[in-house]
Amino acid sequence: MPMYRHDAMPFLQAVLVEFRLGDGRFACFSTWQNDDTFPLALDIREQSLIADHWGEPLREGEPSIYRIAPETNLPLGVITGVRTSLDAADDLFQVEIEIDGRPMLLRAGEVIEHGQGRAAACDLAGEILVFPDAANLQRARLNEVIELA
Repeated sequence: MPMYRHDAMPFLQAVLVEFRLGDGRFACFSTWQNDDTFPLALDIREQSLIADHWGEPLREGEPSIYRIAPETNLPLGVITGVRTSLDAADDLFQVEIEIDGRPMLLRAGEVIEHGQGRAAACDLAGEILVFPDAANLQRARLNEVIELA
């Protein structure tokens, strides 16, 4: 998954998140623009969009904080449960996925830098916040400017 991480934030920020399904297809989460918000989108694909690109920049020749890499902190195993949450416009903004009893969370959102070592993770922005442990949502301090140092 193309991702960004910082130790002060209990999540990863991703452009795209893929899960390999039992039948060999891929469930690919991304975001899309709906007026002023960016809810989650889900596509089921026959082939991976990113598997052949580990370690590469997101877009060749363009500077980026993102790198395509497998995330080893995410749970591996069989998906045993899925819960979804919709926003006021009935768009998908959060998915909790239980993998072998371990809940992880995907939430539409993005880290916005505020300069001088400060940033805020904002809901329904153009990326995906990936919580390897869904319980960390409570300490994420979403929509609040925090010190990164």
